[in-house]
Amino acid sequence: MRIRNELLAISVDGKWKYPVFQFQGNVIIPGINRIIKILCSRDGMFWDACLFLLNKHDALVMDDGTCITPIEGIKSGKNIDLIASLAYGRFDQTAN
Repeated sequence: MRIRNELLAISVDGKWKYPVFQFQGNVIIPGINRIIKILCSRDGMFWDACLFLLNKHDALVMDDGTCITPIEGIKSGKNIDLIASLAYGRFDQTAN
């Protein structure tokens, strides 16, 4: 899945390491592969993908008004299409 840009991984001393936030226990979080594929579609942008997934976004709001991170949104079953749109938006540099 790393080769297909469906999981984030980084090589450390010749071994592939997978950030734990992509998993719930030993299971890959459903839907994360779609978002990672979008985020890593440009030159395997590992750190940019991590920053996107782990930082709160004002478009992702819980019922109590609290902003959450995209990874929290994916885990909680928030609208995956919205999160995908936000991921695509990271590359949109056009002026309105």
